[in-house]
Amino acid sequence: MPKIKKPNKKRTPSSKKERRNGRKFWITWAVIVGVTAVIWTGVLILLTAVLREYESVQPKYCAEQVFREHFAFDDDDRGMPADAEMISRALDGAKMPEISGYEDENAVFERVAQIMSSGDVRYLEAISSDDNEKVYVVTVGETQIGTFSLVHGGEPTKLLGLFGWIPDKVSVTLEPTRGVSIYAPKKSVVTVNGVELGENERVGDEVVVENAEYFPEDDADARVMVNYYVEGLFLCPEVKVRAPGIDGEEYQTDYDDENEAYNAEYGYRLSLADEYNREIERKRKEREEEDARRAAEEERLRLEEEERIRKEKEEKQKISDGIKAIYGDFVTEANQKFCIYSHTAPAERAAMRSSVLKYFKSGTPIYSQISSYYDYASWFPTKIDFENVSVDGFEWIDEAHKTFRCRITMNTVMEGKTYTPDGYKIDRITETYDKIVSVNGAGKNPLIYEISNPVREQ
Repeated sequence: MPKIKKPNKKRTPSSKKERRNGRKFWITWAVIVGVTAVIWTGVLILLTAVLREYESVQPKYCAEQVFREHFAFDDDDRGMPADAEMISRALDGAKMPEISGYEDENAVFERVAQIMSSGDVRYLEAISSDDNEKVYVVTVGETQIGTFSLVHGGEPTKLLGLFGWIPDKVSVTLEPTRGVSIYAPKKSVVTVNGVELGENERVGDEVVVENAEYFPEDDADARVMVNYYVEGLFLCPEVKVRAPGIDGEEYQTDYDDENEAYNAEYGYRLSLADEYNREIERKRKEREEEDARRAAEEERLRLEEEERIRKEKEEKQKISDGIKAIYGDFVTEANQKFCIYSHTAPAERAAMRSSVLKYFKSGTPIYSQISSYYDYASWFPTKIDFENVSVDGFEWIDEAHKTFRCRITMNTVMEGKTYTPDGYKIDRITETYDKIVSVNGAGKNPLIYEISNPVREQ
């Protein structure tokens, strides 16, 4: 039986080449798939960024932001809706509707608050004639309360170079729809929200009402009533009707809510009747009290005069005390220096002159008197004391309170030696010093410009 030959297990050259080609094929496809995945990932990332960038410049986002900032209000911590103060802050800078002279901007905000409390606040886009502008209308139910607009602006986006939308104008578009009529006396003062009405607000003919005893007989217009009308208001106003004069009495008014009308006739008549009765009572009391009043008048006048004199003295003393607190020591010191100077021997007086003159104003008679003073006395004290010194009666001479006068009194007690054949003896002399002193205190230091004798009463 012939021997069968086993096949050779070694790879042939052709099979190795096939394996190498297969490996290259799969590597190539793996690279292609990987690169494609990377490219698509980049494309998706870029596309996402582009979409986000495109979405970010859409006007709805800016419109929502403007609406939230100026017109949408969440309830506060108490669950209360927005009030006028909150709305005024949110609409600061917004274009406001024309306001009559009887209200201010706060009335608009109050009205906006009232409307907002009645329903949900919404906004919707309106038609704009400009492609670069978006206009939105803000409503509460069927009522339009405002508008706002957006325009292209800001910085262009990085990828697409698109311009977004920015806020442009915010406006409150409410219109004043209220009016009020007032029926009041012709001679009364009528105000709407504190603003006085005049002939321009009068409408219709004058009305002469039925006479009564409390109407003044000498006043033809006392029975005349007139009608006023004011329109263009946002809120129900505060209406007041009062008598003429600064403190005129306010009349009661009856309000007709359906017709928004005020009638002051009854309140006017009631006020006249009360005044008429009070006048009768006043006259009766006046007749009863006239005699007692006449008897007491003289006593009252006497007491008033005494009180006036007392207060006048107190006021003068108060002024005197105030000036004395500042200048009292100066006046005392200056006059005592002057006394010592005038009783000093000539040989010693020259050395004292400058220290005394510093208290006096140059160019005045008293200054000249001190500068050239000469005493021909033969006796001069060796010791001078001052007793019972009193400085009082200060008063301002000028309105600017720069010059004043006062009175100084004191006893000048002097001791000195007198030569006699029996030797020296001690003499003691007391002089009364009583002067009116005038002082100028306008400069850095006060200066005396006059010393005179007081006027003696006869």
